[in-house]
Amino acid sequence: MNYSDLDFVIIGPGHAGTTWLGTQLRKIDDLYVTYECNWLNWTRFKPQASLADFFAGASDRRVLGEHGNTYINFPGMPDILHEANPKAKLILMYRTPWEKALTHYMHDLRYGTIPRFLSPALVLFPAFFYHRYVGDVMYGRLLGEYLKRFPAEQIYVFAAPKNNLDLEGQFLDLLDFLGVPGKIPADFHEVVNQRRQPLFPVMHRKAHFGPLGWRRNLYRMLDPLNCALGPYFHSPPKEEFFRIARELVSPADVALFQELGSKHGVRGVNYISPAGLTPAAGEIEAGPDLQ
Repeated sequence: MNYSDLDFVIIGPGHAGTTWLGTQLRKIDDLYVTYECNWLNWTRFKPQASLADFFAGASDRRVLGEHGNTYINFPGMPDILHEANPKAKLILMYRTPWEKALTHYMHDLRYGTIPRFLSPALVLFPAFFYHRYVGDVMYGRLLGEYLKRFPAEQIYVFAAPKNNLDLEGQFLDLLDFLGVPGKIPADFHEVVNQRRQPLFPVMHRKAHFGPLGWRRNLYRMLDPLNCALGPYFHSPPKEEFFRIARELVSPADVALFQELGSKHGVRGVNYISPAGLTPAAGEIEAGPDLQ
């Protein structure tokens, strides 16, 4: 199987609802999308890596896609992706930039990627993790880079559930974009990847991603207790991080995103709610905390 055989790619960013979207798309009979694969910038370099293995569950489904949630801001990815598959349709997930940055930060705290003793101001310092949290929500700049390599007709912007004016209507429109007949699947509004903050993040990470063996089994057995105790002993500085991230995201970039979407006729942009583009300063979006 070659990468050029794929029909579409979810290019991210992660923590914007891509896991939820992939879950819903896999419920469609004639379509299959991988779980988070990131073939072009990570997985293909592993020993004995095989793209076909990621489509073992595709059966005889006609429309195939990859979930590459790290692609959107990976250096040079528009060129890499265009060289690998110039005809691929790209799905960009839009979530309010400052909320998406906060969710990414909370995910890293959950798994111990970022130590808890680092303040949000230090984490978001330009020479530190700014690129990780703010770089991949500069939607205007990123959309512009992909439009240099792919025609607008091959790009679709899907608004995250919190930012969507008509979630069911956009999902059906996306299926039409992908050339697949379909309907709203069961459990369409289910919460996927609800945020948790364990007491011991490293133990939590090993319970999910550690090597197979008795230690992982022990960590998995203790994980419910680990996650239940976390909120009683640790309160992440959500408001402080959100406020700083809100200040760092350029209003000009948000305006550029809207301008490019309108100018080039990028499909799906019209489903983004106005509040998703200009939320009140300091206001964290209501609703479940999703990863």
